[in-house]
Amino acid sequence: MADFIVDYKWYFFIIGEIIFWSSIIGSLLFRYIFNMKKLSKYLILLWLLSDLWLLTLGIFVYVKTGEFDTFQIIIIIVIIYAFTEGKKDLEKLDRFINRMTEKWKK
Repeated sequence: MADFIVDYKWYFFIIGEIIFWSSIIGSLLFRYIFNMKKLSKYLILLWLLSDLWLLTLGIFVYVKTGEFDTFQIIIIIVIIYAFTEGKKDLEKLDRFINRMTEKWKK
């Protein structure tokens, strides 16, 4: 099983990114379009778990291969971005979607 994960690590990375973007888009849709703020918070939790998934995947691949390569560098960049500039960008996106839906609802 470990070899399977190492062999298909990029696919697992892509799945993690799909979950990440789906949870962000879903959270914004549920918050502003469907006015389901509580459900949107669960999707934000899913977003955080997807970042934890990527971190775990990067560590797992490193432990199994013993090599620090491009895969781990990409994951580190994604994680650093998500918890620094990504938070600011998400806040900007949140405000933008809020303004757009307010205009749309009028």
